[in-house]
Amino acid sequence: MTLNNITNDTPNHAQESPQISKMRGKLAKILETQDKRITAQAIQEKKSVITEAISKNASERVVLKEKLSLFDANQNSAEISKKVKDIADRLKKDFEENSSSFSNILQNKEVKQASVE
Repeated sequence: MTLNNITNDTPNHAQESPQISKMRGKLAKILETQDKRITAQAIQEKKSVITEAISKNASERVVLKEKLSLFDANQNSAEISKKVKDIADRLKKDFEENSSSFSNILQNKEVKQASVE
């Protein structure tokens, strides 16, 4: 959505203040200058700078035991954090406590239905 697409045509909106109109114009100019700076040449230059930075720091890089791909279907996932493990344990405990009371409720309901029939 661009700034030009936003209008006050709908009757439910208040009239735009002069300050907002002025700021909208400033923002439109900023976006235009940014769009002009993004060229194929600028992208290529930034790509070169990033490649140089990666190459420069290659000696300091930590070598992994095995090569990881970016999208490996979670085959090499990180270890579960202590906080997440604690939450999982708490949920498991709550589920076990509630499932026994839930099964008791179901049994009582079945007994009541059997007695009604």
